Amino acid sequence: MLRTVGRRRWLSSSAPVPLAYHELATMKDDEFATQRGRRAPLVVLHGLLGSKSNFRSVMQRPELARNRRIVLADLRNHGDSPHAGCMSLHSLASDVSHLIERLELNRVVLMGHSLGGRVAMVAAAQTPDLVAGLVVIDMAPVNYTQSTSSGWRYTPPPECIRRAIASLELESMKSRRDVESVLRERIPHAPTRQFVLQNLVVDESNRVRWRVNLPAIAESVNEAAEPFGWDALPSTPDSLPSLFVGGGQSDYLTEAHHPVIRSKFPTAQFAVVPDAGHWVHSERPEQFARAVGQFLDQHDL
Repeated sequence: MLRTVGRRRWLSSSAPVPLAYHELATMKDDEFATQRGRRAPLVVLHGLLGSKSNFRSVMQRPELARNRRIVLADLRNHGDSPHAGCMSLHSLASDVSHLIERLELNRVVLMGHSLGGRVAMVAAAQTPDLVAGLVVIDMAPVNYTQSTSSGWRYTPPPECIRRAIASLELESMKSRRDVESVLRERIPHAPTRQFVLQNLVVDESNRVRWRVNLPAIAESVNEAAEPFGWDALPSTPDSLPSLFVGGGQSDYLTEAHHPVIRSKFPTAQFAVVPDAGHWVHSERPEQFARAVGQFLDQHDL
């Protein structure tokens, strides 16, 4: 059973927006009624240009799904969630906290990949009373600017992606193939390029357009112009278990990030999936689910 909530619309206010979500039914109906509170609910947040469907498969693995509610959310300006002009991390985190309260989920395990990981970290720090555990996938509490990401070996830095998508002139392009031919030069990394292309649709007039609110999203990753104040973010309580899962072939989360992570998340544990890149959960779902499942069992979450 899959429950879908939310229709896309435009909101001009920076107040919390009602996020669209899918709730995966991981138990039979009679079990759901009696066991839904047995383990902490999991709220899962996708990355930049992603959607709730990105996690639908891996989150049904038994290591993650047994005896718990699982909610897959669309961040604002993504998927079926409303569009809004403001895309600050504080706004995104407030949306998530609002969703947790709206669904009366009590204390949840908050899981996020990439941008979703950044949102999860901020939400855990802003509203620790709503969060029982934290899982961050291939992300650290740092600003990834052109200078700090120089010398990356595996994945294109966020600034590279921002410039590539912001400079595209879709009005002059007639097909997805036209867009891909331009992006091939600007985003040579094939997995990243294909992920970006997933957000292209052809409308009723047979024109290519983005399914996401691209202007707001492009500006949100322009950290050189407006860096997020990670230093001012309060540290989470020592009682909050947290796991940071990285890909061994990704530059977003490395051992060099461990000290700054522990300064904000004192109980942080780390897991590396050696042969995975930035999209750890989709590239190596079995290893990812095993690492997260062990963490959840260890802390009785």
